[in-house]
This record gives sequence, structure tokens and C-alpha cells, in this order.
Amino acid sequence: MTLSLDEVRNIRFPMARKPSEDGYRASAVDNFMDKLEISYAQLTEELEQLRAGGSGGEAASSEADDALRNELKNAQAASSRLAGELDALRNEHASLQTASSQLHQENERLSSEVAQLRGQLDELRASSDLSKTGGEQLRAENENLHRQLEELRGQLNNSQQELAAAQQRAEAAQQAPAPAPRQVLDGSDGDVRQIRVTTSSEASSAVVRLVELATEQAETLLADADAEA
Repeated sequence: MTLSLDEVRNIRFPMARKPSEDGYRASAVDNFMDKLEISYAQLTEELEQLRAGGSGGEAASSEADDALRNELKNAQAASSRLAGELDALRNEHASLQTASSQLHQENERLSSEVAQLRGQLDELRASSDLSKTGGEQLRAENENLHRQLEELRGQLNNSQQELAAAQQRAEAAQQAPAPAPRQVLDGSDGDVRQIRVTTSSEASSAVVRLVELATEQAETLLADADAEA
């Protein structure tokens, strides 16, 4: 199948549709070049036949030769133009392949960074969970210490009430006859010692000593609880 001059001038190639290609479709350009080569060969053959036809038709053949030469020149020009466009498309295709390879490498690098960041995020979340667990334990211990503190304060209040009652009993004992000897806890070393009371004033002093020992013990327990809290 030959090509006319108008077909050569008006040729339009379809654009490539694949993501990896750009410009004209290479198969269409190659097909056109094949047709152009066939047409060029036929024109050359016809020209040779006209030249070999003799002088009888020189006038007619001269015009035909001129027309054929013009068509041949136009075809050659079109062929050169299309060959240049084909080379440009091939170069552009090579550039696109290089860019695609670079983008693929960049994508792999970013994927690796994302994986590292996710690992760090998981570590931070795990650390946060441990911190929450430790905070809950501290709150539980703090609440326990507060309960112990309240208990010690209650014991101190009881001791203060006992002190007030003991003071009242001491005041009453000052006016009463001397009580019989009693065994009391000194509190210094935990031994039971015998205190002989012969007068009301001695009984009052013994009671006051007992109350002081109980108060000191309660205050010590309260101070220890405050320090732990």
C-alpha cells in the first residue's frame, strides 16, 4: 500500500496511553515508516522506468519526473522529520524510565523511614503504658498511707481523750486517799516496774507519766506516717 503526498503531510499519530510511555505510539510511527519506505521504493522504480522509456515521451515524462521528484523530496523530508520525532520519543522514554527508577528508590527509602517511625511510636506507647501502671501503683500506695495516717490520727485522738480523762482522775486522786501500789509500764525500755504510791500527789504523778508515755508513742507513730506519705 503506497502513500499519497497529502497522506504524508496530514499524518497524525495517536498518543501513547500507557503510564510508562509518553508522546506518540511507537508502533504507529514504525508502521508509517514502513509504508513510507514502500512508497519511496515504488516511486524510484517508476522513475527508472520512465527514464528507460526513450525519447518519444520525453515531454510527458519530464513533467511526470518533476512531479515524482517533488513527491520524493517531500517524502524524504517527512521521513527525516518522523525519524527525528521517533528519536526524541525514544530519548524521552529513556528519561522517563530513569525517573521511574529514581522514584521507586525514593519510595523504598520513605517506606523504610515510615517503618522506623512506627517502631519508635510503638516503643513510646509501651513506655506510656508502663508509666500509667507505675502511676496507678503509686496512687494505691498513697491511698494506703493516707488510710494509715487517718488511723494513727484516730489513735492520737483516743490518746488525747485518755490523757484528759487521766488528768481528771489525777485531780480527783489528789483529793482522795492514797491508792494501793500498782505496776505500770515506764515506756523507756518496755520493762514492767513497780511504782509504790503512798500519797495522792504520788498517784497524780504516776498517772501523768502514763499519759505522757502514751502521747509520745502516738505522736511518734503519726510522724512516721506523715514521713511515709
